[in-house]
Parts: sequence; structure tokens; C-alpha cells
Amino acid sequence: MSSGSGSRNTELWGSFDDNLIQGGGSAVIDMENMDDTSGSSFEDMGEMHQRMKEEEEVAAEAAATEDDVADDGEFLGMKGLKGQLGRQVADEVWQAGKRQASKAFNLYANIDILRPYFDVEPVQVRNRLIESLIPVRMINFPQKIAGELYGPLMLVFTLVAILLHGMKTSGTVIREGTLMGTAIGTCFGYWLGVSAFIYFLAYLVNAQITMLQMLSLLGYGLFGPCIVLLVTYNIHFHFLFYGLWLLLGGLSTLRMVAALLSRTVGQTPRLLLCGTMALLHMLFLLYLHFNYHTIVEGLLDSLEGHNMAPMQRVARDVPEVNRKSTENSHESTSGENNAASGDRAIHDRDLDWLHQSDVVVAEVTQPSLGVGYELGRAVDMKKKVFCLFRPSSGRILSAMIRGAADVENFVVRDYSEDEVEKVLEEFFSSLKN
Repeated sequence: MSSGSGSRNTELWGSFDDNLIQGGGSAVIDMENMDDTSGSSFEDMGEMHQRMKEEEEVAAEAAATEDDVADDGEFLGMKGLKGQLGRQVADEVWQAGKRQASKAFNLYANIDILRPYFDVEPVQVRNRLIESLIPVRMINFPQKIAGELYGPLMLVFTLVAILLHGMKTSGTVIREGTLMGTAIGTCFGYWLGVSAFIYFLAYLVNAQITMLQMLSLLGYGLFGPCIVLLVTYNIHFHFLFYGLWLLLGGLSTLRMVAALLSRTVGQTPRLLLCGTMALLHMLFLLYLHFNYHTIVEGLLDSLEGHNMAPMQRVARDVPEVNRKSTENSHESTSGENNAASGDRAIHDRDLDWLHQSDVVVAEVTQPSLGVGYELGRAVDMKKKVFCLFRPSSGRILSAMIRGAADVENFVVRDYSEDEVEKVLEEFFSSLKN
């Protein structure tokens, strides 16, 4: 190729040869400094220029606004300053409200993080309930513990329902809300409190178990106690309770102990951790069967006993075998206000209760024709009668009642509200003798 043609080719490419870097028989194209002939670079420059112009206009408006505010403040003095401060405070309050709303929304959105702990199939829950009563033999390697809370939480609520059922069948006179709150506090307190305590001991002895696993283990361990209490609250037989306590309560305890043994190293740490777990679990079942009702009644009586009517306290504290006659006296009093169409049914019902009663306990401070009639029929039936009268009421007891006292079969006793339990205990103790 001649030199003339070479120069002609160079002129055709224009400035392209300025972007060629000659060296060693090779050419490198400098793309960074080449022009974009597609026209897009000119369009970008136009858009950039437009944005810069808009930003300048916005900045100018903002500066003009600030100048106006400053001028207003200088012209209006303290009033303008207060207005500016008020706007700033309002803006801060608005921003704080937005932040709080955003946090609340984010918290609701993060509830999904709890889903894995409750996402479990019913079949898995059923299998784990059955496995909670089957102790494992192999403790040489860590046993698998379910890391979910659905089954344990349902068992805790089931135990609450069983306790409420037991309190209802025992005839406990306590407000509904108080009864529910006490049962929930007892069950959840045991589940969460004992789980945290055992987890703390496990941490001290270097046992390989997490708090979530501990909650799941103890929660499923309540399956045995639920069965025992459900049966024994309906079948009042102590030997049956002791048998189920040892069988089902013992199996659920052994299951938990075996899981803890498999995750603990050393004889002394195992004895400390597992012994504490077994002792707390077995004693808790004994407490729920024998002492829960008594302790709850005593605690709530100290809190609300003064707000209960004397007749309600009498009906609550009379032993079960004699309680029906006491309730009759109270109900027959209110029955006097019923419609006439039910008079015969009330009369026959109360007389039937009198026939079934061993002792009639009547609160006679409030005069009542119905109570007086029942007392007369009770005397005719040769029933033992115990009448309670409060002199602090300012009333005078009828001579027909006080004069009928014979110390043996018809007893009249003056009392004050704070000694109801003592008076009833003395009277029924004398009957046993």
C-alpha cells in the first residue's frame, strides 16, 4: 500500500489516530477519551443541566423563605421567635410520632421471627406427647429435644383449664376473674420459672441445653400431670391418685431426667441437675392435688374476705357433707321474690334438700319468713340446727328462735364477721365428738 493511500485513510478516520497508542507493533484504544457518537452523552448533559437548574431554584426558594422568617422575626420581635419555635417543636413532635409508628410497624412485621417455634404439624405434637411418657435408655450421647413451643404452650393452657375445673367441682367461692388469674399465674409461673432455674443450673454445670429446649422439655413433661389431675379431680380416691402420680408423673419425670443426663458430663453435675428437676416436678404435682385449692382459698380470703357477705363465707366454710342445707337457707330467702308460678317447685325442692341434710346452718340476722319456716320443718324432722346471729347489725333476734335453743339439737350462736371460721369449726368439731 502506497503512502498516499495511508494518508487518505487517516484523514477519513479523523481524530481516531489520536486515540491510538503506538508501541511494539500493537495498538491500544483509549475508550475513556473517545466521544460517544450515539448522541446519548448530549442527552445526559441536558438532563444534568436541567437538574442543576431545578436544584438552584429550590435552594433559592429555601433561602428566600429563611430570609422571610428572619425578617418576620426581626419585625415581630418575640412573637415571631415564638412562632418559629412553635413550628420547630411541632415538626419535632411529628418526626417523633413517625419514628414511633415506624417502630411499631417494624415490630409487627418482625412477629414472623416467632413462626418457626410454632410451625409444627399435629402429628408431630401427638408423637411428642406420647414420647414424653417413654423414658429413653441410651444416655451416652445427647438426646434430641424438640425446639418448638406450640405443644408446651397448649399443655400449659390445658393445665389451667383442669385447675379451673377442679376449683369449680370443689365448690370454691371466688370471683371468676380471680380464679382464672390465679390458675394462669400458677401454671405459667411453674413453666417459665422452673425452666429458667434449671437452665441456670445447666449453665453452671456446663450442660448442653438451650433455654428454648428447656421450655419445650418441661412443657411436654406436663402431659403426665395433666392426665393425673384430670382423672383424680373427677374420681376422688387417694389411692388412685398415688398410683397415677407414681406411674404417669414418674414416667414424665424420668423422660426429662434422661434427656438432661444425656447432655451433662460428670456424676456430681448430673446428680445436682437431674435430682433438682425430678424433685420439683413431682412435688408440683402433689401441690396441685392437695394444697393448691387450700392455699388459693386462704390467700384470696385474706385479700377479699371482708368484701364477702357473711352468708357466702358460711356456705364456703361449711364442710361438703353439710353444705347443701346451708345453701338452701340462702337460696330459699331469695326464692321468696320469685314468681308465684314457681312457688310450689321451690317449696318442694327446699323440703327435699332438708330431708337430705344432716345439719341445718342458718344465718338468721336478716329476718325471713322462708328461713323461719324451714327451721320449723327441720325441728319437726329432728334435724340438728345451728343458727348464727350478728348483734352488730343492731337488730334483735326473734324470741321464737332464741327461745328454741336447747344446747343439743337447736343451737343459737352470736358471732362477729371475723370469727365465722372459728365458730363453724367449733360446732362441727363438737358433732364429731
